[in-house]
Amino acid sequence: MSSTEVKLSRLLILAQKFNNFYLSGIHKCDIRPFVVEGKQVGLIKSDVLKHLEKYPEVFCIRACEQTKQVSQIYI
Repeated sequence: MSSTEVKLSRLLILAQKFNNFYLSGIHKCDIRPFVVEGKQVGLIKSDVLKHLEKYPEVFCIRACEQTKQVSQIYI
């Protein structure tokens, strides 16, 4: 196995951990889209959102107009 394959394998394992929202029974209301330059690149859990709110100079957190709940997190 080449070093590129090893790195790719590690990256794939990490990506699978990030994408465990779909497998772990987390409800849709507990996650928010994570958007970079207009493209959704991932999802953020509500408990992580609390930490991101501490860095308004980095993350722009927009509220949904109807529900007044966070709908998207921008960087």
